[in-house]
Amino acid sequence: IVLHFFKADLYSFIQYVPQIIKQMSQMNLEFHQRLLISLLTSYVQNPNSQFVESLFCLIEYFPRRLMNEFSHFLDSNGTKLNGLLFAMGSKLLDSKLLSCYLTEKQISIMFEESKKLFNDTPSASSLEQGVGILSKLSKMDTKITEEVNSFIDSIFLKDYPPHIKRNLLPLSKKIENVTPCEGDSSNI
Repeated sequence: IVLHFFKADLYSFIQYVPQIIKQMSQMNLEFHQRLLISLLTSYVQNPNSQFVESLFCLIEYFPRRLMNEFSHFLDSNGTKLNGLLFAMGSKLLDSKLLSCYLTEKQISIMFEESKKLFNDTPSASSLEQGVGILSKLSKMDTKITEEVNSFIDSIFLKDYPPHIKRNLLPLSKKIENVTPCEGDSSNI
């Protein structure tokens, strides 16, 4: 009976879903799969951070099976879900439980989406997400690690405003990249 309701849009009560998911350890795989598809479908229509948190919490219950389902959904929807992969990227890469299920293609998409930020004026949350992804990718052993590190080095060759430079600190590998900026009141 409950599974029928997963065809509905979850946007109107998404703020409660992460807490509910954390209490669903007794539910079976089919229940989790249906909820996953419902969350993914609703995310496409109205993306926000609570969907990301809900998806992350849910996938942790059956990591191999639900990451496979997640990957299949991403692949079947083409590039329109690259934003979802970007939004979840830092959390997925940070999780030892889930990161091992990421494909090379998904890792490349996260990298490409992060690179795009530096062509525009990103929002603070997007910049933080992109920097988190780049930072984690630079420490992983993947086919694109060298390319990621080259891109990070190129970031520091550009002259960004102080508020963006501050957000780039997690990417810094050289001491000269973390020197205080004159005139920036937020320097320590």
